[in-house]
Amino acid sequence: MSTDAEKPELGRIPNRACTGGATLTFSNDGKYFAFCDEKIFVYKCSKWRLHAAFDENEATNLFFSPKNSVLCTFKPYSTAVGVTSVESNLKLWSMFTGELLCEWVQKNIVSWRPMWTADESIVLRLVGSELWFIAPENLNRFVQKLTLPKLTSFSLSPGPAPFHVAVYTASSNVC
Repeated sequence: MSTDAEKPELGRIPNRACTGGATLTFSNDGKYFAFCDEKIFVYKCSKWRLHAAFDENEATNLFFSPKNSVLCTFKPYSTAVGVTSVESNLKLWSMFTGELLCEWVQKNIVSWRPMWTADESIVLRLVGSELWFIAPENLNRFVQKLTLPKLTSFSLSPGPAPFHVAVYTASSNVC
């Protein structure tokens, strides 16, 4: 038998008239909850109070950096006929200031997600067949890169240093 006193308290965010599909996620430690509607809203789960709102309404994927300092938003790459400019589809937002830290064009829908070391000292990003190692102080420049023919995916070991990276290169000999 269960009583009301034994039931967990359910947090509730204000009712919203959602305009599209649900894109939502919790931070790695469960401190924040983010979802995309006409903007991206981030709530602090302890009191279900709005922490931040970001001017982005087309994100199909959201995720937080390991220490919750950055929220990444992604929408699939697309181009329009006759349009020469390319719109950035991967954006990194500061959870501290709310500012847009950087924006990138990411064509690969499978390996779009940048990865951080556990201490957030390095960001890894796949760009074509190059794996960029980026310092968080300047997200628009790599400090080192690994270039391999047909590099298609990578993984970064979790936990503290020393960090390890595994990469996959597509075989050229396919039966």
